[in-house]
Amino acid sequence: MLADLGFDSLQVLELVGELEDHFNIAVPLNTLTHIRTVGDIAGEVHRLTSAAGSST
Repeated sequence: MLADLGFDSLQVLELVGELEDHFNIAVPLNTLTHIRTVGDIAGEVHRLTSAAGSST
C-alpha cells in the first residue's frame, strides 16, 4: 500500500489509525490490499465518509 510514499506495513497501520480517528470511519483491512497510491487512499476515505454520512 502507498507505494507513492514507500510506507512499510507499520506506517500503513499508523496512517489508517490516524485517518479512522480523524474522519470517524472504519477502514476495512481487506481494502488495504487494493490501495497503492495516495489518490487511492483519498478515494477510500471519501467513499467511507460519504457512506457514514448517508447512514446517519
